Amino acid sequence: MADPTTRPATISLKKRSAARKPAGRAPKPQVAGSTDKQAATDEPLDLGAEFLRLERFFRSFNTVCTFVLSKRHSAIAFSSVQPSVEGLFGDRISEQDVAAVAVLCPSMLRLGHGHKIDYDDKLYEDLKSIASPDASRSDPQLILEFVDIDPAKKTQVCELSKIIEARNMTFRASLRDFHKLALQQGEDPLEKLWRTALQVLPEEPKTFGGAIRSGSPSQYEPIAKKPRLAATDEAIDAIKQERFYHGQIVAEVETPGREASFGFLDEPLPAGIRDGLERHYGIKKLYRHQTDALNHISQGHHVVVTTPTSSGKSLIYQLPVLRSLEDGAGGATTIYIFPTKALAQDQKQSFGNLLSQCTTVSEGIISDFDGDTPRDVRRSIRDNCQVIFTNPDTLHYSILPHHSGWRGFLSRLRYVVIDELHHYTEAFGTHCAMIIRRLRRICEHYDNHGVQFICCSATIANPKEHFSTLVGLDSVKIVDQDGAPSGSKRHIIWKAGLRKEKSNGTPVRTQVEEVAELFIGFLHRGIRTICFSKSRMDCEILFKEIVATARRMYLNPDALIERISCYRAGYSASERRSIEHKMFKGELLGLISTSALELGIDIGSLDAVLHLSFPSSLASYRQQAGRAGRRSLSSVSILIAIPGSPIDEFYLNNPDSLVDSSYSAALLCTDNKWYLEQHLHCAAAEIPLNIERDAKYFGESAGEVMQANLFFDPQNNIQRITVAACPNPRKPSGRCQGGRHSHKYGYRRR
Repeated sequence: MADPTTRPATISLKKRSAARKPAGRAPKPQVAGSTDKQAATDEPLDLGAEFLRLERFFRSFNTVCTFVLSKRHSAIAFSSVQPSVEGLFGDRISEQDVAAVAVLCPSMLRLGHGHKIDYDDKLYEDLKSIASPDASRSDPQLILEFVDIDPAKKTQVCELSKIIEARNMTFRASLRDFHKLALQQGEDPLEKLWRTALQVLPEEPKTFGGAIRSGSPSQYEPIAKKPRLAATDEAIDAIKQERFYHGQIVAEVETPGREASFGFLDEPLPAGIRDGLERHYGIKKLYRHQTDALNHISQGHHVVVTTPTSSGKSLIYQLPVLRSLEDGAGGATTIYIFPTKALAQDQKQSFGNLLSQCTTVSEGIISDFDGDTPRDVRRSIRDNCQVIFTNPDTLHYSILPHHSGWRGFLSRLRYVVIDELHHYTEAFGTHCAMIIRRLRRICEHYDNHGVQFICCSATIANPKEHFSTLVGLDSVKIVDQDGAPSGSKRHIIWKAGLRKEKSNGTPVRTQVEEVAELFIGFLHRGIRTICFSKSRMDCEILFKEIVATARRMYLNPDALIERISCYRAGYSASERRSIEHKMFKGELLGLISTSALELGIDIGSLDAVLHLSFPSSLASYRQQAGRAGRRSLSSVSILIAIPGSPIDEFYLNNPDSLVDSSYSAALLCTDNKWYLEQHLHCAAAEIPLNIERDAKYFGESAGEVMQANLFFDPQNNIQRITVAACPNPRKPSGRCQGGRHSHKYGYRRR
């Protein structure tokens, strides 16, 4: 007999907990009928061999998928779990078995077709047989997902057994109910089950989206191939039926389209350029504003073109350069100045494509020249190129200080093209004005007095005054009569925040989530869309939320996510070039960007523009809205107004102001002594200053600054300076940090 004082080696938790209960505590009362469901599911099934096989299959299938999804938290391919389920089940299985489960438990399992989703096998060291031998296969496969629990909620390992058992009980009950209902309807339960299972197996998708998750928009007919006006209109109507729409559209203004108006050139284009235009663009006639501007340029005038976005302004500064390259007289050169690198890359590609179609034009070498240009090729560009695409910073830092090396290029400079003229304003614009004047000064130093300036802007109120202040020249021709056709554009104001709330008052969604759902709603219908945000942080947050929304909505979101990109400052040169290449080729379906893409870039026939809050100015809004609807196509622009923002509230109450208000005047302050002093230092380092000679470049107040801060030589020229100050166009303060550029410019500290 065992020693009663000896403790048993093992003891169940139930017994131990029962032994510790107070003697006087009454047992917990049982609710009548609480065990009826469990009792029913615990009864042995007597439905035939095939139904018993299906129940055993589900137990194996449920066990494997529950463990896999606890690590993955997303949908999986049937082929990924098939080997493990067969090993646990002991028999072969097919997609029809899985479809039968979806028929019996539609609220538990959803099916779709798509490409296999890759996962990290290291997460499944305990389930190594799960990895399918054909994991590299890219053919469309059956995708499955359990939707009875939140995929975003992290499941603890201790909860898995409860989830598995609960699903097994639910499946048994569903199996009984299906069998009973079929018999009542006079049908063979097994035949009805397999027939229905074949019907629920999804077909291979025709569009990028793949299968749609539970609770997401239903499968809409693809409308991307319909007329563009119908596509955008139908997309807006469909979005109004979405579950996230609660009357957020509070106002709408539509600008009508217009017909084309053509003009005639005083000097017809050479046959080679004319044929290249027709081959590349299909252009046989030029619009009126294009011919007016080209006539002024051929007469030797400076020109400012102020027609709206997407009116073909690029041709105005491309055709004169092509003609100069075809003439080959003296190897004339051209500088294109753009405020952003993305715009410079876009225009360089556009010009290069047109140049390749003009067979009679000499092979003038073109290249971009900016901070990303490798140092080992800069000398070759300087010595061999006839056309360069640059920005004010590179002109200031790399060309003007080393003008002696650029002497051949600058002495033959014929055209200086300044695009997006309205962008050069306030502190940045004042610095750029000084840089342009220094460029003119150096060109005339090399006896080049024939430089022509061609400027363009779609959103400026005072083009003539601004050109004169920026460049320092008074004689200019303004072309503002637009002859290009345009499609209609719908301007919609969407008031974010009109959403239902939970019972405790907590909002269901944030404004970023609302924009993400709207963005995905457009992409799902084949509408190419760009969304502008005000800051890099907002851009990244929105991109992250859009990706998360796509993963919630689609069983296989990778095909869609690959066609969405974020573009902002801060990327490396290789990253920017990769994104820009996809943009210009039209490979991207959706873009999220800061203002870096608002200036004049043709981003592959966009249909819709979203503005996350009103941008910095009306000019910025219309520039951003102009990214869509290019080439005479209809489009939609949606302003996401944030409640509480004063400027957003203004346009909520005054929607017509989006299209009726005039632009603000561009302002510069070129007589400010602070800016003058810094750039006079640079000018003195480049070429000795002379008060009388250089007043035409820097103004009358420049003489006072020279006398107060610079040294004179016996010839009354200023050769040395007293302060090391290098202006930085990108900094409001104007000075570079630490004065580290002083030696490059020949500055000498006192």
